[in-house]
Parts: sequence; C-alpha cells; structure tokens
Amino acid sequence: MNILVSRLIAIAREEGRESVKAFTKPENEGIFKSLGFGLLASAPKAILMENGRGGLPEYKKYLASLARPGRNGAIVMNANPFTKGHRYLVEQAASLVDNLYVIVVREDRSRFPYVERKAMIEAGCTGLDNVVVCEGSDYAISAATFPTYFLKKLDDATDTQIALDLDLFVNHIAQPLGVTVRFAGSEPEDALTRRYNELMAEILPGTSVAVVRQAWRPIDFVEIPRLEQKGKPLSATALRLALDEGGFKEAMEYIPESSIPYLVADLAERALRLELDTTPKPGLVDRQDNGAHKDMDYALMSKSISALRPYLTRLALDSAKDIDPAKIKEIGIEAEKAMLKATGGVNTHKGALFCIGLSVAAASYLASTTGSVEAYSFKELVSRAASEIPSARGTHGAEAKRSFKAVGALENARAAYPELFTATPTSSTGGERRVSPTPKPRPQGFLRTSARADCRL
Repeated sequence: MNILVSRLIAIAREEGRESVKAFTKPENEGIFKSLGFGLLASAPKAILMENGRGGLPEYKKYLASLARPGRNGAIVMNANPFTKGHRYLVEQAASLVDNLYVIVVREDRSRFPYVERKAMIEAGCTGLDNVVVCEGSDYAISAATFPTYFLKKLDDATDTQIALDLDLFVNHIAQPLGVTVRFAGSEPEDALTRRYNELMAEILPGTSVAVVRQAWRPIDFVEIPRLEQKGKPLSATALRLALDEGGFKEAMEYIPESSIPYLVADLAERALRLELDTTPKPGLVDRQDNGAHKDMDYALMSKSISALRPYLTRLALDSAKDIDPAKIKEIGIEAEKAMLKATGGVNTHKGALFCIGLSVAAASYLASTTGSVEAYSFKELVSRAASEIPSARGTHGAEAKRSFKAVGALENARAAYPELFTATPTSSTGGERRVSPTPKPRPQGFLRTSARADCRL
C-alpha cells in the first residue's frame, strides 16, 4: 500500500499537481494519515482526504479575505451559461441577506469554460452591491468532491458524494465566510440536482458554523422557486438545446445582454467543430482520415480549435458595442500565434480564423445592439470592417493571388461572401436543390449549415 500510494503521488507531482485527493472508507483513515493525508470531509460511508501543499488551507485564506460582517449567504453556481434565471436567483437571495457570496463551479467539464462562466456571472451581477463573486475550487461541486454531478446520473454513490460535498461546505467554505444560509433554485427537471437540494434541506439545518466572535449559528437552506418564461421553468439546458438547433434568437431570450457575446463565441467554436466533424470530406481532415494533409490530423485540428476559443470570446466581447477593424486584426494576430503554438507551427485554421473572426465581431455587435443578426445587416457590417483592413503584401497568399489572378480571403470578405449567400446546396441524395440568388434571411437571423450536407470539391 505504501509503495503504491507513494508512486501515485510521485506521478501526480510529475504532472504538476500540488495536491492529491483520495476517497476511502472511514475505517481506512488511519492508513492514509500515516501516508501524509489529512481529512477533508466525512460521510457515513466514505471520507475524502488530501495530501500535498496549498490546496484547502490556501483557499480558506482566500475566502476569509472576502468575509464581511452581517448575515451572510452563499450560492454555488455553475451557470453554463449565465441566464436570466441565474440573475433572478441571485437578486432574490441577495435581498434576504446582508452579503451574498456566489461561488463559481471551477471544474472545466461544461460547455462554457470556467473563465467565461465566472466572467458572465460577474457581468450579470452588476448593480448588486452586496454580491461577491468568488473564485471556485476543487472543494465545491468538483470532480474531486462530487463526480456524479458531471455525469448527471443518480447511483448508489450519489448521496455519499453529496454528503461529503456538504461537509466540506460547512467546515471549510461557510466558516471562513461567516455564511449561515445556503440558497439554491428549485429544480423541477434534473433529478440529480433535485436530490442535491433535498439533501441540503435535510443536512444543513442540523449543522452550524462559527461566525463573528466564535458564536455558533445554524446554517439554513432556502430554496427559491425557479423563474418561469412562457409558462416553463427557465433553464440553461433549454438554452443550450436552442443553440444546438440553430435557434439563436430563441436562446437570446434566456439571457441578460451581458451574456450575448459568449453565446456568439460558443457558436463560432461549434461551427469550427462541425466542419471538422463532417465526414467524409475528400482531401480534407475529418474523423476518418487526414485527406491530402501530411502535417495535420483530427486531434491536431481539435487542439487548434480549443486554442482559438479564448480569442473568439475576446472578439465577441470587444465588438459587442463597437466594431473596430484595427482591434479585430490585433486579436486575430494574437489568435494566430496561439494556434501555431498549440499545433507546433502547423497552419490549421488561419483562413477560418480570418473569416470567422470578422463574422463573430459582426454577429456580436448586431445581437448586442439590435437583438438579432439579420443577413443584410451582417453582410454590410462584414464588408465595411473588411474594407478597413489593408491588403497584405509579400505573403504566400498575396503571391498566389497575383500569379493566378485569384480572389483572396480579404476580397471575399469585402464582397460579404457572395458565394455563402447565393450557394446551391446539395441534398443528402446528391441531387441539387435550387435556391433563390437572394434568399430571405432566416427568422432567427442566424446562418446555419448542416454537418450532414454532402461536400463537393
């Protein structure tokens, strides 16, 4: 046992992990203590222990630095993404306490990454002066404390994991913040989250924390009814489904204006992944083969897309209120460098970055300022922004255009991608479907393509 655990800790150190956690039965606590593990949380059927530097003590110091006097409450929130329902929950909870701490789930297993979810929560809570948005950690609804949360399934381990997560909350999160009330929204749809609420209502009132001057106070649990929209509970799950089905305008009804740019960036990343996943694509990289490419494959292309995501978000945020071609170019150059670093110098998405970067900027601006992305306005804005970007000289692309009398990416953008709006798509059986040269914009106002469409070279 000693040799095995020591080797696992050594591997974790080699991977750059400062601490290692272990689930075990309560009767094994002494064994792991002898191997340098300290107790984090206890439940009737399991305990959670940790070995290493930093970790929980450092996080508790951080939380203590945020503590304010008064009646304090807390919400642990994933916000994938931040919706009007999340804003409503925070508003209602904040009205019932002197200070409200919103702790962001740090685990990056959601569609929207942690840095984006935290930024959305901060922007969405603007104007609520008694709300403090806290950094997340491995000690509140994480893969370490509550792995079945991210699997979205109930099993025999769920109640034990919830009990451990709540024990951590009471003893190591509520205590340094002086929190005496935990808030959550009602959950009419997701069985696992509903079970979490049930156990909070059962476990938390039987616990207490030391607050100012070491006075011990019980922890209350308050469940706030979910905000409804059109007679249905407003949920991030329904929003994500609308995005996946191309209903961008419908999805925008679920969110405050501050979350719009993040939805645009998410759709841009999804577009890149749909193109990569489309199989077969003769000559191009897809799930089955590398096509005509010897220097890239599916894994490398996927890694490149992940590297571009933060820059797509920056483009959307910076363009939400104003289109600045110089700023778009600056962010695009930074994104290109990040792409090349991620791929070891292989140009995987330079062309895609150029056109989708302009598209993200235009879509974010229109969605944020007008509430929709209509084709005519989109084309005009892309063309105007591209016209302010100077033509490149001395590049491979510039030489190719001169030699072959070809139209380049910039010229296509200045013309607002005429082929995109006048294309003749092919049906799933290979036959052509004729469309009007000037198709009417979709009601949702967002252009969509199907990953199932045939690809012709």
